[in-house]
Amino acid sequence: MGKKLSVDKNGDGVIDTYALGIPGSKDVVTACTLLPWFWGHAGAQLSDGQKVVFGEDKNKEAMVDMLEFLRKLVDEKIVSPDMASLKFTDVEANFIGGACAMAILGSWHYASIKENGGEDFIKNVAIAPIPAVPGNDPVTTAGGWTIAMFTKDPAKQDAAWKFMEFFAGHDVQKALTVKAAQMTTLKEIYDEPELKDDAVMQTFKEGLFGGKTRDAVPFYSAMDEQFQNLIQIAVTSKDDLNQAVERAAAEAQKIADSMK
Repeated sequence: MGKKLSVDKNGDGVIDTYALGIPGSKDVVTACTLLPWFWGHAGAQLSDGQKVVFGEDKNKEAMVDMLEFLRKLVDEKIVSPDMASLKFTDVEANFIGGACAMAILGSWHYASIKENGGEDFIKNVAIAPIPAVPGNDPVTTAGGWTIAMFTKDPAKQDAAWKFMEFFAGHDVQKALTVKAAQMTTLKEIYDEPELKDDAVMQTFKEGLFGGKTRDAVPFYSAMDEQFQNLIQIAVTSKDDLNQAVERAAAEAQKIADSMK
């Protein structure tokens, strides 16, 4: 499908529309976008909660396989060769402008695409689950951040808990979902009149059943940075990916050790 959708429209030897737009720049959104293709390998983990493990055994195999797949997408001209420099906002603009036929983006982009592309454009846009690793179920990155508050002050503890109750409540979660497409995991929201017959929102909801959060460990940022580095290596060089993953995991573990 990808090969058919990458086309040279005017016959000048230059591809005008690539099949797939994927952010590849060094950015946290790039990691969120591409982690599902790593997690999609059954049981693949960045960490075991105590240490970095993506450079070991089946985790390493999963990481190398994902990176080889990204490299293949670029080599076979299914993804633009400048993927490494593309931010998620660039991918959205390319999709609206016709530079890519499909795009892997966050749910919140739909409202932006509708606004910037207009009604004539959005009526031809459909939503589908992120393609799954063959033999595995689709995975979606769910949740953006891990927030922790530490205090021994009872009054502050109470205030923090009240805020969490407020934020996780029906009204806030509905507003985030309906107005900003920041999809809630509160199932009842999807039965609201604005959403229950909305095919786009219901498709996003179904994706959350395969949702996975990023590792809630103090050294997550080190793994995230190395994951981004590996993506850059895969799509811009011919370096040995097995060795690259080993180096990246070792560097992330070095930073993790320094935090103990």
